[in-house]
Order: sequence, then C-alpha cells, then structure tokens
Amino acid sequence: MENHHRNIDESLLERHRILRLLERLKQDNITVAEIDEIGGTLQKAGRHALPPLVRSLWREKSGELISKYTYLLDFFADEEWLDQLIQIALRRRDLEDEGKVALLSTLQNCGIDVTLPPFAGLLASYSGPLKESLVKFLDRGERGLLWLLEDFVYAAEERQVMMIRELAQVDDPRVVEVCALLLAFDDPLVVQEVLTTLGKIRLPAAAALTLEWSCHADTSYRDLATKSLRRLAFLGVEPMPAPVAEVPQPFHAVYASPVDGGGYRTLWIARHLDGERVATLYLQLHDEGGVKGAWGVPETTVAEFTEEVTAARGDERLHAVDIDYGLLLLKDALYATRQQNALPPPEFYLRSGMFTREELTAACYIPPVAPTSEDMAVNPRLLAASARLLDDDFFSGWYMASGRVYDYAEQWLALEQDESRGAAARVETLLEEFCGELILPQVNRIARRLLLNADLMQRCGRGTAIVEVTLAAAFSLLDSPLPLHVHPFLRRFAMESLLVAREALGEGYDLRDHPDDEDEDWWD
Repeated sequence: MENHHRNIDESLLERHRILRLLERLKQDNITVAEIDEIGGTLQKAGRHALPPLVRSLWREKSGELISKYTYLLDFFADEEWLDQLIQIALRRRDLEDEGKVALLSTLQNCGIDVTLPPFAGLLASYSGPLKESLVKFLDRGERGLLWLLEDFVYAAEERQVMMIRELAQVDDPRVVEVCALLLAFDDPLVVQEVLTTLGKIRLPAAAALTLEWSCHADTSYRDLATKSLRRLAFLGVEPMPAPVAEVPQPFHAVYASPVDGGGYRTLWIARHLDGERVATLYLQLHDEGGVKGAWGVPETTVAEFTEEVTAARGDERLHAVDIDYGLLLLKDALYATRQQNALPPPEFYLRSGMFTREELTAACYIPPVAPTSEDMAVNPRLLAASARLLDDDFFSGWYMASGRVYDYAEQWLALEQDESRGAAARVETLLEEFCGELILPQVNRIARRLLLNADLMQRCGRGTAIVEVTLAAAFSLLDSPLPLHVHPFLRRFAMESLLVAREALGEGYDLRDHPDDEDEDWWD
C-alpha cells in the first residue's frame, strides 16, 4: 500500500492518551495522589482533555466513578464545564442516588442552590405545582430561565402540557416572558397549549403577546390566538398599546468553520446591542442533525468577543463570513432539526431574542454551483489533485473511526509481515473491500460535505484552484465510473483512516475496546 506525505493529525492520538488516563480511575486501589497526578496531566493537555471527561460523566452509572470524574473537573475553569454538568444532572434519569449526590455536590460547590428547582426534585420524583416553584426560577434571572427551559425540554410530553397549563395559575407578570420563550418552540402541541394558556392569564401583556405573535404566525394558529384574545376581552383584559417597533441592531460579525468528516461545523454570531456591547451565540451544527449545541452570552464587549474568537480561531478553524451566509447556515440547521423531529438545545431559545422571526425561519440551503461544475468531475487533472485535499486545513480530521476500521488496520499490519508472494495484491484487495464496506454507504454524505466546504471556500476567498478540485471530487463521487478504491480522493480518505487506526494501535489504543467513541461528537 503506497505511502503518502501527509500532515499527521495528532488530535486523535492525544485523545487516546487522555482516555487511557481516565481508564486508570477504574482501578480499585487508585490513590488520591494518583488522581491528582492524572488531574495535573489533564490540565496540561488543555481544552482537548475536557470533552472526554465530560463524556464519561454522561455515560457512567457508578456513583464512585462519578465522584472521581467530578473531582477532576476542579482542574479546569468552572465556566468550561458547568453548563454541561447542569445538563447531565437534569437529563440523567438512570442514576442511583449516589451518582446524583456526587453531581449535586459539585454544583453546590460552584455556588448553585440545589435546594431550588429544577434540582430540588432530583433525589425524588417531581412534586409540587409549578406555581410554587416558577417564581424561584424567575428570581434566579437568566440562569433560572435556562434551568426552566432545560426542565421543560427534557420532560415527557404529558408533563410539558401540565407545566404550560399551570402557567395560568402563577401570580407573577414575568410568566408572560416564559410564554414568549415557549412560543418559539417548533412544536405544534407546545404552541397550541401556550396560546390557550395565554387566554387565561389576566394581564394586558398576555393579550399583547398573543396579538403581536399571531400577526406573524402560521395561519393555522390564528383561530386559536383569536379565541384567546376574545376570552381576555370578555374578562376585561385588552392588549397594552403596542410599543414602537425597534429597528434590529446590525450584526457585528459571523464566523463559520468547515464541515468536518462527521458533518459537524461551528457557527459563531455576534450582534450589536449598543455602543461597544454585543450579544453572542455559539452554535454547533450538523449537516443532517441540525442544531446540536448552543452557548451564548446576553452581552459582552466587542473587545472581549474579539479576544475569544482570536483564542479559538486556530483550534476551531473559524473563518469570517458575511451575515447573509451565516443566516443561511442557521436557517438550514433549523430546517434539519425539524426534519429530525427534534428541538434545538434549551439555550438556543434563551438566545433567540437576538434574532428577528424572519432570521429564524427554517429553510433548506443548497449551495449554488457553477453550470460547469459537473464537467470538472471528469477532468483528470482535477481528480488527481483531489487526493491532496486532505492536506488542506479545511479537511483536517477527515477520517473514519470505527471498530471495523481497526479490523482492517490490523489485517493490513498482518499482511505487511507476510513475506509470501501475492501479499501486495492482497493489500490492494483489502483496500477494495474497505471501500466497498465502509465508504460506499457514506459516499453521498461525503459528496455533500465536500460541496459544503467548497461553498465556504468561495465565501471566504480561497483560491479558484482548490475550489475547483473540491467540486470535482464532490461531483465525481455522485456518478463515478471509477472503482471506489481507485478514486484519488476516496483512496486517500481510506488510507488516512487506516493510518490513523494503525498509529492508535501502535500507541496502545484500540477503539474496539471503546465502542462508544465511534465517530461521535465528544460533547454529545
């Protein structure tokens, strides 16, 4: 099998070293000093060490191990993992009390009052009406609203309906703000229940929200909104005078990363508030799954945002893009989320106020291509050059990672040690089988991701030559007369995957012993 000059991606090997350190925590006789040593090593590894640790907390059921994992969190800044730990505590329904106590203790040490909802009910089944706990949520400000949304999003449908209906019994004008957040959900049942509940909240603000929302809503909801407004009018509640519509502030900046081999990309948006302040939203998007992660701040300074972007730009491979393109990516992600019958993460709704309704309208985005793009697919020069795409930063980390890849890598190692005649031919057969089994089912996905990256290349001013090579690779995959293992890009892609697996095996890491790590996002 031929050798390629390549830039070795060290990230997977570093990840394997981190996972081996975490495996040591499972030893019965491990001492506190040894755990401290592991923590110090993880701390030196920096940001790459935190995702595997958090993933372990998502999966582990042993209360003792959870305690060890949370102990290691202290070696990192709280703001880097606190939101994730809150989600783990709220979403893990499979833990015994020992594991829950370990999580809650860590949250309490971070200054969170775990006696308040939504944490108060974690050691027992949900009890107490929302009308008694909502005010406590709201008194916690934005953090309380986020906890409420997390509690709502991860609740069963029946409980969601119950929570919405109880909003009408809450004697606090801020309940209208909660209704406004829930109306942003792309879920007909939620929207219908909220509109009905608004008709029972005897506040002019409730009538105003219903009226304003219905003016821009899908026509299928307008009858229900009208019914609620009539009910409020009968009770003597009229909408408050509509405030003068504010002109949306301009966006400050948008950054996007290329799509990686697994379909993930970053989108980071900042919008002006006033003066030198901006609101920001950091999104993790998937080309098929939509919005997978959302983090943001209601306000920060332009200087602080610029500093954060500068620090993350290299690792995240961020590129400045124009506002319209960023919104196309956001709308497409919302469309993909809807197609999966899923909802964006709770924090997305908390930050949705920085956008207009039109800017959050779900819409499929298909990258435009030149009429001559398909001709590139049969250009021998461009096809040959496609093998070098994986040396470009836009394709950093493009390789497959699965147990079967490791099976093939092991077979390749065995064939290299076979000195009998015909061994070289058997290596070629192995590569052909690899492509037929593992790459063929992914060809359309790979082609789409190539097109998405070619689109970003054009948007951020990459040269015409590499864009043409990327388009040639994409279109040639859709209708290629070449066997997969002969296609220059796919052959190199297969080689990269096998080489990464070989290097990992040489480091003592075998993905087959860690099936949960197969081609999966670290945070999810």
